[in-house]
Amino acid sequence: MNQTIKTIDIDQENITRWISDNLGGTITRFDKLPRWRPSWNVDVSLDDGSILRLHVRGERGAGLETQPLDMEMRILQILAANGILVPKVYGWCDNPRAIVMQNVPGEPYAGAELDPALLPLVEDYVSIMADIHRLDIAPFVEAGLVLHSSEDDNALAYLQMAEKTYLDNKTGPDPLVEFVRRWLHRNVPKGRNKRCFLIGDAPQFLHSNGALTCIFDLEMARIGDPMFDLASLRVRDTNEPTGNLAQVFAHYAQQSGEALDVDTINYYSVLQFIAVPMISGPSLHSIKPHPAFVEYLSWGLSGTRCALQAMAEVLGITLESAPVLAVRSSSHCDALEDLVAQCQALPEIGEFFRQHPALSLAHYAHRADQLGAAIEELELAGMAELLGKRPASITEGEAALERFVLDSGDEHTAALLQFFHRRTRARLQLIQDYPSPVVSRGLGKIT
Repeated sequence: MNQTIKTIDIDQENITRWISDNLGGTITRFDKLPRWRPSWNVDVSLDDGSILRLHVRGERGAGLETQPLDMEMRILQILAANGILVPKVYGWCDNPRAIVMQNVPGEPYAGAELDPALLPLVEDYVSIMADIHRLDIAPFVEAGLVLHSSEDDNALAYLQMAEKTYLDNKTGPDPLVEFVRRWLHRNVPKGRNKRCFLIGDAPQFLHSNGALTCIFDLEMARIGDPMFDLASLRVRDTNEPTGNLAQVFAHYAQQSGEALDVDTINYYSVLQFIAVPMISGPSLHSIKPHPAFVEYLSWGLSGTRCALQAMAEVLGITLESAPVLAVRSSSHCDALEDLVAQCQALPEIGEFFRQHPALSLAHYAHRADQLGAAIEELELAGMAELLGKRPASITEGEAALERFVLDSGDEHTAALLQFFHRRTRARLQLIQDYPSPVVSRGLGKIT
């Protein structure tokens, strides 16, 4: 803890020195923000009496960035030069590694379903996205983004990044991920030759007084098919519900003049959704104690469900409804109910947590006690249907099922898809008490 405080103090000292050396003035406010990424808001009183409001966007740390943060800075500068609403960049700080940029006024967009007045702002965002997709890609390539020449490399670049994390950390069988990976590699969209600059994780923007003030967070930016960006809107929709995704997609088509390729959007939806458990899943096994176990678990299960639903749309398969599970009352019930009650009395820890991590784990343990036996029986019975033999355990079944997935052809795709979807919908019931939209929200309709 003392080392953490010392690091924060040193960061503040170094940022203060950078601001003094490069921008002048006197710092009147210095706030560290409660985010996954180190970030600070800093107010500077300049000699002319004006206040310069800064946002300092720090680097996550070794192995945690999807691409170099200084490349994101160069991307922001290119977008600004092309008239795109992004924060003004004041410079690069080497220690800590961070972008020093304008602190744009406004609230971050967090969904429009509960506030339909925000839906026109999402349309404004996709209008900006359409403008971005028209930009010359050469400056972005010069800034460091990769331009893939082949159809397969262009389509699979993001998946390959997720695969590296997944394979580097894989310690046991994962038949579901292998099933979806195999399908993605076999079904790369053909004839999609357009290359443009992509935001990669849309829609993220600030708004104030009914107007969009800037777009932000370009750490996932890349060169690729514009349908990839539309799929990313769908991914965000599970956590920040738009309210009318089809209307937003229609607006993009009108503004861009680009016809919606629904099958390609579905393909990239499968790809981006399955990347979530591939990237975040390993930490559930490797980090003890995990800072947000159920939050990460909810991302993985939701991403899995939506990947399978998007695949079903491509294949024209109607998925079965969520299974009805028998709730049992065990000898541990009273103790687990008391654990939930004890954790409910814990003080709020604030920051970006939806629920105290201990409380979310207590709910999970209670639900696992109630439903665990039913879920295990459902999975073993499903494995027996696919494999022709009932495994002795889930562990044995997972290994056998992964071998089956890797050895099977397309004739088993529909049956595997139904099994994995049924299993995922059952496992989601273990976290039904977690207050996140992704727990109950499925794939958004785009037409």
